[in-house]
Amino acid sequence: MKKVFICLMVLIILVPSISTGQIARPGSIKQFSAELVEEENPFFVLRWKDEEETISLYNNEAYREDLYVQVNFYVRNEDSVIMREMNFKYIDLAREEGGFTRIDLDLLRLGIVEEPVNVMFSSYNFRVRIGLAQRDILGSYTLFGSYSPTVSSGKIYPYNYASPWALQELDKAYEYSLIPDCISSNMRDVITREEFAQVMVAYYESKTGQEIDPVGQYFADTDNQEVLKAAALGIITGYEDGTYRPDNPITRQDIAVVIGRTLQKVDPTLSLSYSPVAIENGISAYAYDSMMFLVHNGILKGDETNNLNPLEHTTREQAVLLTTRAYEYFQ
Repeated sequence: MKKVFICLMVLIILVPSISTGQIARPGSIKQFSAELVEEENPFFVLRWKDEEETISLYNNEAYREDLYVQVNFYVRNEDSVIMREMNFKYIDLAREEGGFTRIDLDLLRLGIVEEPVNVMFSSYNFRVRIGLAQRDILGSYTLFGSYSPTVSSGKIYPYNYASPWALQELDKAYEYSLIPDCISSNMRDVITREEFAQVMVAYYESKTGQEIDPVGQYFADTDNQEVLKAAALGIITGYEDGTYRPDNPITRQDIAVVIGRTLQKVDPTLSLSYSPVAIENGISAYAYDSMMFLVHNGILKGDETNNLNPLEHTTREQAVLLTTRAYEYFQ
């Protein structure tokens, strides 16, 4: 009886995908813009074009009511940061000539800000994506299209979408030239292998005043000059198949290893060795010395339960903060 019950459950779950074919999923956003309308109470107009996948969902009565737009806000005034997401039913949005969709956003009326919009003193950042609410036997969930690029208005900061607790150290990082353009638009995204290589090249060149020559370096899947510089310096390596896999997220223990190697390039007399080796917290043997060095020097910290989470990924802002503390280790 147990075997029959399990088979029936599998059939019940799989039937919807068999009958409907491919899973419906919203498309991405094209030509996204944010325009400030300066009236007595200023407001923003967000406009974009949708891809064919989203338009097809809207034209299908089975999906129309479940389609919505998620707007992500990031407003900064010096050390004050507001981050919020709001959802708007797609069916209620205005359509304009040329295939554009429009949302009028009065941030004061929506309760996002407490004072009228003032682009002289604050930075306003927006990005949007399309969501499709779905329900099946297992419950409710949402399928999302990809986020639009971030658009900004108002005061210009050197980086955006940073957490309030990180601002002070990120300002230092910017002074040290440790925030490359490739990560500055959203500091809360997960950092990739390629991006972190660029951070560490910036670290080395800023600390030593020497530009790295990437000549002779090669990876099968990237020609990014900053990645090749990191390989030439000897702080990163690729895989046996000749790839670097630049878009893969980098783990916390590999971040520690790259930071440790870079510190030794800056100061060849520096020893990272720790004895006895007591592998803990799931740290791989090759990363143990680097992680312990960073921990004991206050560069790397654990979570609220003191776990170092060596195999987890990290955000851009967290990676830059680690690099900033390492930079200040030599000061």
